[in-house]
Amino acid sequence: MKEVVRVAEAVDKNGKRVGTMKTLDDGTKVQENDNGVKIEIFHDGTRIQTNPDGIVIQTNPDKSKIQRNPDGKQIDTKPDGTQIQTNPDGTQIKLRAPGTSWCSCSQVCNGE
Repeated sequence: MKEVVRVAEAVDKNGKRVGTMKTLDDGTKVQENDNGVKIEIFHDGTRIQTNPDGIVIQTNPDKSKIQRNPDGKQIDTKPDGTQIQTNPDGTQIKLRAPGTSWCSCSQVCNGE
């Protein structure tokens, strides 16, 4: 089990206390806010935010994101901004990043 090596107050940009920040012996930082939000920042740059409503958002070092909702819906955001929402029934909604196209170089886009 990882051990806490340092505890400090977490403050916002105005210096107001918002919670506590713990540093673990492996360099991981865990911020627990008074509003119930928990943010873990790992040494590789991965950030996981757990909200009180059960929504978990993981931001990866490549700037991609994965949002998991308690209802089973997942939203994946690629580094270019493209989003894919997967619903509990397996259906997907895909949103292109601004300025991008679904077409590859070998396809004729027909207005897409």
